[in-house]
Amino acid sequence: MTPDDATPTLAESYARRLTAFDISANGSRSNRGVWADLDCGFPGGICLEVENAIRYAGVPSKRCLRLREGARAVFDLG
Repeated sequence: MTPDDATPTLAESYARRLTAFDISANGSRSNRGVWADLDCGFPGGICLEVENAIRYAGVPSKRCLRLREGARAVFDLG
Protein backbone atom coordinates (compact mmCIF):
# COMPACT_ATOMS: atom_id res chain seq x y z
CA MET A 1 0.00 0.00 0.00
CA THR A 2 1.36 3.44 -0.85
CA PRO A 3 1.82 5.88 2.05
CA ASP A 4 -1.37 7.76 1.05
CA ASP A 5 -3.37 4.48 1.22
CA ALA A 6 -4.62 5.06 -2.34
CA THR A 7 -2.70 2.46 -4.36
CA PRO A 8 -2.32 -1.14 -3.25
CA THR A 9 0.07 -3.40 -5.13
CA LEU A 10 -0.35 -7.15 -5.13
CA ALA A 11 1.68 -10.14 -6.25
CA GLU A 12 0.15 -12.32 -8.95
CA SER A 13 2.42 -15.31 -8.53
CA TYR A 14 1.30 -17.48 -11.44
CA ALA A 15 1.11 -14.49 -13.80
CA ARG A 16 4.68 -13.51 -12.78
CA ARG A 17 3.84 -9.87 -12.17
CA LEU A 18 3.02 -7.21 -9.62
CA THR A 19 -0.27 -5.40 -10.20
CA ALA A 20 -1.41 -2.04 -8.82
CA PHE A 21 -4.75 -0.22 -8.83
CA ASP A 22 -6.27 2.92 -7.37
CA ILE A 23 -8.87 3.06 -4.61
CA SER A 24 -11.22 6.06 -4.57
CA ALA A 25 -12.68 7.71 -1.48
CA ASN A 26 -15.85 5.60 -1.82
CA GLY A 27 -13.79 2.38 -1.95
CA SER A 28 -14.21 1.61 -5.66
CA ARG A 29 -11.19 0.33 -7.61
CA SER A 30 -9.91 1.64 -10.94
CA ASN A 31 -6.81 1.95 -13.13
CA ARG A 32 -5.67 -1.64 -12.65
CA GLY A 33 -2.34 -2.14 -14.36
CA VAL A 34 0.93 -4.04 -14.33
CA TRP A 35 3.38 -2.50 -11.86
CA ALA A 36 6.19 -4.80 -13.03
CA ASP A 37 6.56 -7.93 -15.16
CA LEU A 38 8.75 -10.56 -13.53
CA ASP A 39 10.40 -12.74 -16.12
CA CYS A 40 12.63 -14.43 -13.62
CA GLY A 41 10.34 -15.79 -10.96
CA PHE A 42 7.12 -16.09 -9.06
CA PRO A 43 6.52 -13.33 -6.47
CA GLY A 44 5.46 -14.30 -2.99
CA GLY A 45 5.04 -11.86 -0.10
CA ILE A 46 5.80 -8.23 -0.95
CA CYS A 47 6.45 -4.96 0.86
CA LEU A 48 6.87 -1.36 -0.30
CA GLU A 49 10.01 0.43 0.84
CA VAL A 50 10.73 4.10 1.46
CA GLU A 51 12.07 4.68 -2.08
CA ASN A 52 8.84 3.26 -3.63
CA ALA A 53 10.68 0.10 -4.59
CA ILE A 54 9.17 -3.27 -3.78
CA ARG A 55 10.89 -6.19 -2.11
CA TYR A 56 9.43 -9.59 -2.68
CA ALA A 57 10.12 -13.20 -1.92
CA GLY A 58 11.05 -15.04 -5.11
CA VAL A 59 9.39 -18.44 -5.18
CA PRO A 60 10.78 -21.10 -5.81
CA SER A 61 14.21 -19.41 -6.07
CA LYS A 62 14.23 -18.78 -2.30
CA ARG A 63 15.65 -15.28 -2.81
CA CYS A 64 14.65 -11.80 -1.66
CA LEU A 65 14.45 -9.43 -4.64
CA ARG A 66 14.02 -5.67 -5.07
CA LEU A 67 12.68 -3.68 -8.00
CA ARG A 68 11.11 -0.38 -9.01
CA GLU A 69 7.88 0.25 -10.90
CA GLY A 70 8.04 -0.82 -14.53
CA ALA A 71 11.37 -2.59 -14.05
CA ARG A 72 12.18 -5.88 -15.65
CA ALA A 73 15.62 -6.10 -14.08
CA VAL A 74 15.59 -7.41 -10.54
CA PHE A 75 18.19 -6.80 -7.86
CA ASP A 76 18.96 -9.95 -5.92
CA LEU A 77 19.34 -9.24 -2.21
CA GLY A 78 20.49 -12.76 -1.42
